[in-house]
Amino acid sequence: MLSVEKHEFFLSIPKTKRDYICKEKKKCREHGVYYKIKGKRKLPPDLINAIEENIYFNKEPFTFVKNLSPIIPSNLEYLICCYETYQLSNLIFPPLFIKKTLELNNNVNVFSVTDSGSISPLIAIEWSIMTNCDTIIVCLEDIYSKEESYVKDGYNRADSLALFNVAKNKNPLQIIEVGHYNRHQSAYKFPDCKNAIDTLIMLTNEILCRNGLEKENTLIIPQVFSKNFINKVIKEYPHVYFHSLNKNFATSDPFYSLEEVIVNPNIYFNNIILLFIDSHGSIGYLLLRYHKVEGRDWP
Repeated sequence: MLSVEKHEFFLSIPKTKRDYICKEKKKCREHGVYYKIKGKRKLPPDLINAIEENIYFNKEPFTFVKNLSPIIPSNLEYLICCYETYQLSNLIFPPLFIKKTLELNNNVNVFSVTDSGSISPLIAIEWSIMTNCDTIIVCLEDIYSKEESYVKDGYNRADSLALFNVAKNKNPLQIIEVGHYNRHQSAYKFPDCKNAIDTLIMLTNEILCRNGLEKENTLIIPQVFSKNFINKVIKEYPHVYFHSLNKNFATSDPFYSLEEVIVNPNIYFNNIILLFIDSHGSIGYLLLRYHKVEGRDWP
């Protein structure tokens, strides 16, 4: 857990890509080699037919970053990409491709967080704060087939792209606290909880108590992980919002919902908690304070 309110770091309003097609993307050579090594996943026809068709972008997600017209912090020091799915491309390494496309200064450092599941962006946010550096964070998920999309007992995965800044310049979303646990850490911290979902709900209640927040005055944004998870969150908290796209965008997912909340004039809460969870048992959260300013267009 990292309490960061005193550091005054802010999250820009996320920008996301939402244009989907029904046709699978063209597979590159690297994709074929990877799945020959890994072994292609096979699903029965009834499961394949039940998966939505519109789960693909027409190209690899990271190639669309410039289309989102990102605001580049003047003191940018890092570009960090986060993804749970493999970025299999015949183009250059995604962070380097994005750096080149955005024409960033040569001094900007780039790397990826790829081995921590859905909590990867929380690690990237912590990195920005602990290094005291302005950062662009790009969350990417790249799906090549329905077999890759399928998640047992959960929402199926889809291509996704979410982009935001973590910086010291004023933005409406102030970062108050960020935290994450892998399966082993959470089992140690919450020995009475039987699964990741119950653990995350207990953790959320701890966050509310620690920060003097009431459930009635806080908006909870859960990752669209599974119906069971969503239903438990709705049962526990009076104010819950999540996108209605019926897809799990993994690292990008809560940021899709956050973008919708911020642009919706009928939704306003000072305190917002984003919840992250994945099939490996990792859990995490991001507590934001929303400073809404009337009459100002934020980047």
